[in-house]
Amino acid sequence: MAVEFDGERMVKNQQSSNESVHPKKPLCACTAYSCNKLFLFLYSCLYVIVGAGCLLVGVWLEFQTKDLESINKFLFIPVIMLMSVGFVIMINSLFGIAGVIRESTCLLKFFLVITVLSFFTQVTIGVLAFLHRQKVPDLGSDDFMHIIKDYHINNHYKNHMDNLQVSFNCCGFESYMDYEENEIYNCGSTYIQQCGVPWSCCKKDARSGTLKLSCGHETRFNSTMPVEKIYTMGCTDTFISWLGWNLDFVGIVGLGSAIPQIVGILLAYFFVRQVCEMQMWYRVGM
Repeated sequence: MAVEFDGERMVKNQQSSNESVHPKKPLCACTAYSCNKLFLFLYSCLYVIVGAGCLLVGVWLEFQTKDLESINKFLFIPVIMLMSVGFVIMINSLFGIAGVIRESTCLLKFFLVITVLSFFTQVTIGVLAFLHRQKVPDLGSDDFMHIIKDYHINNHYKNHMDNLQVSFNCCGFESYMDYEENEIYNCGSTYIQQCGVPWSCCKKDARSGTLKLSCGHETRFNSTMPVEKIYTMGCTDTFISWLGWNLDFVGIVGLGSAIPQIVGILLAYFFVRQVCEMQMWYRVGM
């Protein structure tokens, strides 16, 4: 009995079988996948720079405030947190770039989790800076007088007070008369520094441009000499203005770099889902 060979039917059956084994993904899905991948890659590259910027800002502020640690306790925690989160963001963004290129779900999930944690940390930095900023206007000269009283026996207080007075061209906190509270600088002292102020309160000599360690001795004996030889204005107002500006700056950097991370979190989340779906599709199609 002869068997009729229907080649056209066999070809159609083979094509339909191949289509069932290797279904085609919709063009719009592939386009969305490619766009998400591109945007996430660009975002990760951008945040390598942002993380490095936060780290550098933190390091710069740390150097600015290092010489005033005994006086300034408001900037320490926010600045340390800003340095830490900047370093983490920079390294995490490199993981994000690697995850996008390799389309690795492990790297992408790691990137997503660390980005979420960094976001909340940066919000915390902004909140801490704001809370500390609210307390700054309430500071007064009396809050710092213990530094004046212990100036001669505490090297940390001495160094930081000298740095403050040299940096801001001031003397004492309320005024140069604050040193009457110090036992070796008051007018009843038997020391050579009696009725004087530290060298860091002195104005530089107009001719030599230098300072002598004894330049502040006995400068408070009369009312005319201090104006000529030393700075008479207190440091409190200038220091509070400086501290408030730095806290505002830390808060702006922390919150300003946190808000765009919401976009990064969404991009990473949807790309992880797309990668998982793509891997599942290829696995089923094999």
